[in-house]
Amino acid sequence: MKDGTAVLTRCATMDDPFVTLQVHNPNARDGVFSVTVSLQDSAGRTVAEAGAQEPVTAKDTATVRLGVAGTGHVDKTTHCTVEPRATFDW
Repeated sequence: MKDGTAVLTRCATMDDPFVTLQVHNPNARDGVFSVTVSLQDSAGRTVAEAGAQEPVTAKDTATVRLGVAGTGHVDKTTHCTVEPRATFDW
């Protein structure tokens, strides 16, 4: 099984403390993929990280919303960076 891809579609804000990603499965069978996102402040420092495992059906793309309110750093976040490789787990 090949790894998939992850694309950031929306960074977290105080009004909506969720990071939204699109995770694509390039394989001919369903799989579960790990994704990670870093939240940065205005100086580019990482203030929090979040991750999840997401099931994605074969040859499809799933929308993932990661809650980051529990990190305590949403108020300092100015941008997010996603790891573009969604690692195939199983």
